[in-house]
Amino acid sequence: MQLTRRAVVASAIGVTGMAALGVATATSPWARTPVAPAAAPAIVKLARSRFAPHLGLAFTARAGDSRHALVLDRIDDLPGAGSGGEEQRFNLIFAETDEALTDGIYEVSRDGAEPATLFLSVIGAEGERRLQGLVDQSV
Repeated sequence: MQLTRRAVVASAIGVTGMAALGVATATSPWARTPVAPAAAPAIVKLARSRFAPHLGLAFTARAGDSRHALVLDRIDDLPGAGSGGEEQRFNLIFAETDEALTDGIYEVSRDGAEPATLFLSVIGAEGERRLQGLVDQSV
């Protein structure tokens, strides 16, 4: 067998390919083990029936270290809500007892009810100030 330039080049390509394949499949001490992404927290649907049994009752609104006392005053229908009373489209209206809340995201809770995270915004004139938590999950 005679050694030609063509045979040397072909051998070099074969050896290089085998080396590359070996590097690609070799286990490295720095290789990262795939980690499954953390499970997303369960999304709790807000429904009218979740709040209706608590009409007229006290709630606590929390944001950071602040706590505020509220009373669920009423549950209003949203404009264009069809026949009314829709389970996924409603407006929670809270009366506040300390008038210290500003617009923001609060965890609203009470004993015997699962907490809900709501954006509460101030509505009404002074003396008749209320907080609304609008819920529209129709989309």
